[in-house]
Amino acid sequence: MLGFLSRAEALRGRLLREKGVGAEALARLVREKQGEFAGLLSGDAAVYAVAKGLGVEEDSCEPAPEFTQISGLSDGMRASVRGTVGRVHALKEFSRNGRTGRVVRISIEDSGAAAQLVLWDREAERAHAGGLAKGDVVEVLEATARQGISGMELELGMAGSLKRVSQMGRAAGRISGLSEGRGFDGDVRVLERFGARGFSRGGKDSVFASFTVGDETGLARLVLWEPAALLAEKIGADSVVRVEDGVGRLGRNGAMELHVGREGRVTVLGSAPGFAGKREILGCKARLFGEVGEGGQALVKARLKEIVSVAEGGRRARAVFSDGSGEFRAELAGDAFLSLFMVRGVAPDISSRTLFSLKGARLPGNEFLVFGRLEGGVFAAEEVEPVPAGC
Repeated sequence: MLGFLSRAEALRGRLLREKGVGAEALARLVREKQGEFAGLLSGDAAVYAVAKGLGVEEDSCEPAPEFTQISGLSDGMRASVRGTVGRVHALKEFSRNGRTGRVVRISIEDSGAAAQLVLWDREAERAHAGGLAKGDVVEVLEATARQGISGMELELGMAGSLKRVSQMGRAAGRISGLSEGRGFDGDVRVLERFGARGFSRGGKDSVFASFTVGDETGLARLVLWEPAALLAEKIGADSVVRVEDGVGRLGRNGAMELHVGREGRVTVLGSAPGFAGKREILGCKARLFGEVGEGGQALVKARLKEIVSVAEGGRRARAVFSDGSGEFRAELAGDAFLSLFMVRGVAPDISSRTLFSLKGARLPGNEFLVFGRLEGGVFAAEEVEPVPAGC
């Protein structure tokens, strides 16, 4: 506590010497800054904010922090804590004194106990969007401890800071380990998106979203309930997402599903180089085309019936395939076009029409694995390859 107060006093002195801000002017600036934050800032925290806004920063040569065990915290104490993120709770909105903000609670654990780190607004949004993850080791510096209803809480204010010391690697959960009621923390790749759907229960409107996801051990249906379902549009096909505090549920078709409810979280990791790709995950797990819904993404094993047209310019073609569910139209471009003609690369001066005249007549009747998305009744192929032996 005394160390924090002495640094605030040092900033007051520097504001006077370097910026000519006297005690009266500083008091006015502090009141204004506290007003901006709806009274949520202490006087010393407001001094830090004012100083930072005027370009006066603390000296960078700080002594190494002394960490306090969470079990040793008491109400009103200012302390630094080092621990592991146990859970990032749901982001919530609040209104106070005419101001709307956001808050998130993060469970921090050390060897002795646990506390709730409370973050506000931009820091809350950053943490919840993936800035912090379950299993990360963090240092909470110069936070204020408060005795909350459910236990000890830590607030940073303007003077405190949060530092991630080490980031958790890939989460341990695997699709093959899903079981009824068992918790799940793991990374999965999105293979199909079915979008969000509304429903009513008990007179209350809500929404859920579902996906087909997989890893190197298998496939599963991922179901997001509010509030996670509200992020469905941000989860792109083929992206890798991290699921925290999900749970296994037995679906109606008897297959295990992965559900994320109010206490769970999903964050988008992007393409995640090194994570199993969709072809590695799918292997030969092809579906019938008739099972693919509009907007769905799937691997289909089908026989080429006819190449309908080849574009004059560029590498584009339209074709008709058939499988056990019937015929369907497909569009192929770029690498998918070349794979259909079973070539890796073609000199730029060889047109698509020429390639068709040389090889097109021999292709109908061949079986292909076609990975793509159904859009407007047409299967937009992303990857095509001849069916490998044994598939």
